[in-house]
Amino acid sequence: VSDASDDVRRAAVTSLGFVLPPGSEQCAHVVGLLAESYNSHVRYGAAMALGLCHCGSYSKTALELLDTMSKDGVDFVRQG
Repeated sequence: VSDASDDVRRAAVTSLGFVLPPGSEQCAHVVGLLAESYNSHVRYGAAMALGLCHCGSYSKTALELLDTMSKDGVDFVRQG
């Protein structure tokens, strides 16, 4: 995600949750890489994309990623 605007970056990453197959490990892998971004807006988008993609699936990988993100140093990433 290389746009200059943080809002565009966040929206682009969040939209992956709508586009990638629901409950797939592909979603957890792709979004998991983005969850390690230095940009807090991208990390927030990753949290939202994981929630959209894995809602109701009880994916262990997604839950581990979300647990890690719930301890993020930025408040709105934790809220995501």
